[in-house]
Amino acid sequence: MYECPNCGGDLRFDIASQKLKCNHCESSFDPYEQEKQADAVESTDDEYQVTVFTCPECGAEIESTNLSAAGFCSYCGGAVVFSSRVQKEKRPAKIIPFRVTKEDCRKSYLSMIKRTPYTPKELRDPKYLERFVGFYLPYWSFRSKTEREVHFDGVKRTRRGDYIYVDHYHLSGKLDASYDGVSYDASSSFDDGISQRIAPFSTKNMVDFAPSFLLGFYADTADVPVEIYQNEAYTTIAKDIVRRLLSSQGFQKGGIKVESSATAQIRNEIAGDISSERMMFPIWFLTYRKGDRIAYSVVNGSTGTIYSDLPIDSGRFFRASLLFAIPIFLLLNLILSLSAQKILILSMLLAVFTIFLYAMEIRAIHRKEKRKDDTGYQWKQKDEAKSAAAEAEDKDMQGENMTEEYQRRSQARNTERVPAKHTHFMEMLGAVFAVLLSALILFWNPVEDLFFYLGSVASLLSIGITILGVIKKYNNFATRPVPDFFTKKGE
Repeated sequence: MYECPNCGGDLRFDIASQKLKCNHCESSFDPYEQEKQADAVESTDDEYQVTVFTCPECGAEIESTNLSAAGFCSYCGGAVVFSSRVQKEKRPAKIIPFRVTKEDCRKSYLSMIKRTPYTPKELRDPKYLERFVGFYLPYWSFRSKTEREVHFDGVKRTRRGDYIYVDHYHLSGKLDASYDGVSYDASSSFDDGISQRIAPFSTKNMVDFAPSFLLGFYADTADVPVEIYQNEAYTTIAKDIVRRLLSSQGFQKGGIKVESSATAQIRNEIAGDISSERMMFPIWFLTYRKGDRIAYSVVNGSTGTIYSDLPIDSGRFFRASLLFAIPIFLLLNLILSLSAQKILILSMLLAVFTIFLYAMEIRAIHRKEKRKDDTGYQWKQKDEAKSAAAEAEDKDMQGENMTEEYQRRSQARNTERVPAKHTHFMEMLGAVFAVLLSALILFWNPVEDLFFYLGSVASLLSIGITILGVIKKYNNFATRPVPDFFTKKGE
């Protein structure tokens, strides 16, 4: 245990001083010196001891070296009593200690919220902001140091009169390239999309890992192997090298074009020059839950970069829209002379745009909830499916011989939430009705303007129904389904 040598009180990592500080006597200690004393029994050169807390509602797992579990889960937002176990974890090579304080988080978050007037009032509650929790995320970090001769084939095309002349070149040069900190989060629980939004982390403050840096914070578990990100890391580095080589300052100077296989060539050549290490990066994590939807706010603990899921309060949105729409409508009437027929045409165009907007929201929601761009999560899903198939084969649990437990797990894996694009199309019918009604009246072309005005009013009301649907779908896009990590852990 990490206890104060002077009074026996609990130690915490103090962000301001970058030292360990006693909560009781306020004495300060060097993290590495304290590790030598406290870690002699609890850790080795390769491992250190942690307490793993498991949420009984969603199955998320978090680690701590000295904290008890919080009263709520940061992943599902539920008020729960965690189960716990003690285990050994493999030591990361490096860690970036926190530089951004909890108070800095609140200020950044409130500054962002002020620019989003339609968010629910609960997101502005000071009590809610107290729920920011400090986390260390596991990352795989890749580095590359390449010094070698590179060769490319290039062509230059010039037109002279009716002829095109093609000159072929053999290009060569010495490549001297260094990359460090090409990182990917090693937790399948944490969304890759969020980690990309808050990147990069400030590697200038990176230090050798010691468990004492974790005091006062939680850590996510590392369950994605490094091999899952190797190809992506190789391609990322290769693309940047090729971009620089083929710039106007590089091989393409003078109008010479290098063949398109350059990226694949460089990727193959640098593969042996790339190494990787596991590291721990700091974030502040905040969860908002309403019903079966959750929203995350995440702050980079080294740079202060913030990402937040921001749902819309439909009441606030419509009140603000009316306040803007009325003066704009009056102003347009003063400036422009709109006939009843033109107003109906504008209503129909607005309905078509609303349908397009609705369809785009559905598509975005479907991709996000499936986590199509989350490499670690997709690997975990495939790995779980392979494990399930192997289990079925080993235990001969097929057809009528399937146990009730296996059926439950199979259903949990295979029966995901129904994608939003297949459900709740009733809201779109409002805009569809507005288009059809407007087209019918325009085709009829009645003599009296009253029919055009009535059609416009009916169309706008119908569009309002679809806009409510758009807001609902946006809130689905801006939030996430409550996670279920049990099936990923094979429980």
